[in-house]
Amino acid sequence: MVIPWPSDRRVVAVCEAILADPGNANSLAHWAEFVGASPRTLIRLFPKETGLHFRHWVQQVHITDALLRLSQGEAVERIAERLGYKSASAFTSMFRSVLGKTPSQYGGLARRHIAADSMLQRAKKIE
Repeated sequence: MVIPWPSDRRVVAVCEAILADPGNANSLAHWAEFVGASPRTLIRLFPKETGLHFRHWVQQVHITDALLRLSQGEAVERIAERLGYKSASAFTSMFRSVLGKTPSQYGGLARRHIAADSMLQRAKKIE
């Protein structure tokens, strides 16, 4: 999954801050003040710069972060908490709506894929 990256310095500053703390639940108004722009300016710039509205961009960050953590075996509850969701079920609902599978289903698939890759790498070393 690719997170689209902006070029406008104001949007870049917001995106960098969100990536540094994906669970940060600051509003668009907060981020606008943070970068010295109006909320309307950020509302206009996000889709222009990234192709996604602000909330969808944040959601992409959450999904990408979650996929990495799931592949490493991290618990869904812990991921949900880290990303600022009020409950694991709220996070699971968002995840399923975007990817069509629950985090637990996806995590199991990812771990099996990584295990298969690892076994393949070991088999190549033995040859």
